[in-house]
Amino acid sequence: MKPLKIDANGALYISAEELKQPCVVVVSEKKVMLQPLNPFGTLEVITQNNKVLRINNNESILF
Repeated sequence: MKPLKIDANGALYISAEELKQPCVVVVSEKKVMLQPLNPFGTLEVITQNNKVLRINNNESILF
C-alpha cells in the first residue's frame, strides 16, 4: 500500500496518468493510502470505531 500526501490546505491530488493499474484510495484519520487491485480477488476494508483498521487483499483463482 502506498501512502499519499495531503497538502497544507487539506487537498489531495492524484495524477490519473501515473496510475499503472486500477486502485482504491482509502482516507482515514487524515491519512491517505493507495491500494492497487489484483486482477482477480476481493478487497476487504476492516473498520473499528469509525476508523480504518486494516485492508485485506485476497487473490482468488477460478478452476
